[in-house]
Amino acid sequence: ISSGIPIYALSRHESTNRKVNLYRGVFPIYFPTIHTNHAEANQEAIDLMKKQKAVEDGDLVIITKGDLMGTDGGTNAMKIVEVGNMAKFVG
Repeated sequence: ISSGIPIYALSRHESTNRKVNLYRGVFPIYFPTIHTNHAEANQEAIDLMKKQKAVEDGDLVIITKGDLMGTDGGTNAMKIVEVGNMAKFVG
């Protein structure tokens, strides 16, 4: 299955990045954040993806993560944000 849209998986765990690399259309990015503040973590993730030329201002990005970052199987939130305007949430 391929969506035709790139999926970037950010993780600080190399084992997770290696597993994700096996999925077609999914690109792992090492993300060593330890932020507990969700807004800061979102901004840091977007900044890292911009630095790697994965996204640019104006792109829409879907961010998924858990309320308790670092907890396995804890993904329970999804947010759509516009790159370059993190204060303006879409949806």
